[in-house]
This record gives sequence, structure tokens and C-alpha cells, in this order.
Amino acid sequence: PNSDPSSLDSRDDCVRWIHRICEFYGTEFFPAICEAIEPIWKEDDRFKQRACLEIFSGLIGGSKHWNQEETAALWKWIMERWPTIYQNIKPDTLFWESLVSWCFTGRDPRRSQPLIDWLFSLDWDIAHESAFTLRKQLRFLANFYHAVAPRYFMPQKDRIVKVMFDNVNTPFEVAQRYIALILAILVQYEWQPSYPNLRALMDACRSGNDAFETKLAPYAQEIGEITTKLAVWRKERLPPPHALQSDFDHAAATVTQMLMGGIAVGGACVFMPHLQTLLPELIGLAEITDNPMLSSLGSAISRMVLSISLPTAYIRPVFTSLVDIARTSTSWR
Repeated sequence: PNSDPSSLDSRDDCVRWIHRICEFYGTEFFPAICEAIEPIWKEDDRFKQRACLEIFSGLIGGSKHWNQEETAALWKWIMERWPTIYQNIKPDTLFWESLVSWCFTGRDPRRSQPLIDWLFSLDWDIAHESAFTLRKQLRFLANFYHAVAPRYFMPQKDRIVKVMFDNVNTPFEVAQRYIALILAILVQYEWQPSYPNLRALMDACRSGNDAFETKLAPYAQEIGEITTKLAVWRKERLPPPHALQSDFDHAAATVTQMLMGGIAVGGACVFMPHLQTLLPELIGLAEITDNPMLSSLGSAISRMVLSISLPTAYIRPVFTSLVDIARTSTSWR
């Protein structure tokens, strides 16, 4: 629990207190809670906003066993206020993003369907958003997929993947981080090897046909297109001091962060084909001297590639790629 009075993180004990009240007493205290929160949810004070977040989260969690009419009334009350609350979120009240975690982590996502409908009704033409609006929107989306992906529930993933790949060259560093995170989550959870019973699994293993789908390459077409674009953008890279404004720098930073997040998780095997595809474009990032962040990312991805245990199927291809890069590179480094 958050016991620091100066911290703005949501306090677990407060959320669970409201949760237990709603769980044990049903809707008995719902009118009183609504009456108490009504005067403060429009206020700018960040501590009052945090209290609203905790009450909203507790109400949603505690309504699990309410009947359909009671749940519908709760969500009607919340969604009448939520667009205004979201619109008024400022840098010091970004903790509202944790509402998504409280709603979806370890819970059936369908219980919070109105929030899902709202999230995907937002304007996802993110190329024209301001930096803070983009940051806020992407953080909510990243929290959502992080919470629901372990249940293999990823609504509108194809639409979102297209939006993310179309904007890998966004100039905003914070957006690059969240686009990389969202892509890493969506690619990772495409890996879903499953069999109806043990016999089917054993038969698949005996057949030698990649029983655990370790050679799966989700979104290979999109990755191939990004690789082609990176090669073009590298040639179009602006000279110093404007190099940091180049599409190549922006896109390379996003893709590198996606790979770094992907190859460090349990489903890393699905990132190996993409690593092999992108390696020729990314391996030379450490040599870039006019963009310290990109140079640092290049060094980090190189160390990770050399330190992780590659799946057997990718040892020779990745090693061959590294040798070819060393042979053909015009740089002595």
C-alpha cells in the first residue's frame, strides 16, 4: 500500500475498502458514495482527483456480483462523468491511467465493456495529436493491453498494430516508448501454442513440425516494410545538428525499444525472426555519434543479442547475419 502522504499513486487499501463495502453490502451504499463524490470529481486538486480514482476503482471492482440492472446503472453513472474526467487529466493527474489496471487486471474484461468501447472510440489518428494528448492516450492503451493480453483478449489488435507501425517515426520520445511497448505486447501474445490434450501435444512433438511454434513470425509483413523504410530513411538522414529530427532516428529508436522489450520476455522466440530481419539496420546504431540516445540503444541491443540464449533454430541464422554484417560493413568498428 502507498503510505507516503506526498505520493500520488493510488492507495491499495483505499480502493479495497470501497471494494469490500460494495462487495458485502451490494448497492446499499451506492447512492451515498455517489453523493459524496459528486462535488469533487470536477475539481482540479490532484489529491481529490486521486480520491475519485480510488472510489471509481473500488466501485467497479466491488460490483462483480451486482445484478445486471445495478451494474448497468453503475456504468451509466461512471460513463456520464468519465469523458470530462479524461479530458481534464493533466500531467499531475496521470495516475487516472491506473483505473484501467484496476478494471482489467485479473478480471473478465467483459465486465468493463463500456470502458473498452470508450477507449477504442478515441481518435487514433495520433500523428496529429499534441505530445501530452498522445502520451495520455498511449499510456491508457498500453495499460489496457498489458492487463488483458495474458488472457489472450486483444480487441481491435489489427487496427492498433497498423496505427502503431504507421507511427514508428513519431518525433515524440515518450510516444516512441509507448508505441514500442504496445507493439511488444501485441507481438508477444500472438504466440499461443495450444493443444486439446496431451496426446495431441506428443504427436506434434514427434512430427517435428515446430510443435511449440517457435518459428512463428507475427506481423512479418509489417516488419519487412519497416526494414525497407529504415534503409531509405538512413540515406535521407539529415546532417548535424538536425540529425535528431530525422525519420530514421525516430523509427530506429522505436523499433529498437520494441525488440529490447520483446527478447527479454518468456515469448521471446516470436521476436527472433524480426531480430534477424532488422539486425542489419540496427547493428550500426552504436556508431552514430550525433544522437547519444540512439547510440546508447544500439549498444544495448547489441549486448542483448550477444548475451541471450537464442532458440536453437536461430543460432546459425543470427550468427550468419552478424558475420555478414562484419564482412560487408565499411566501418572499421
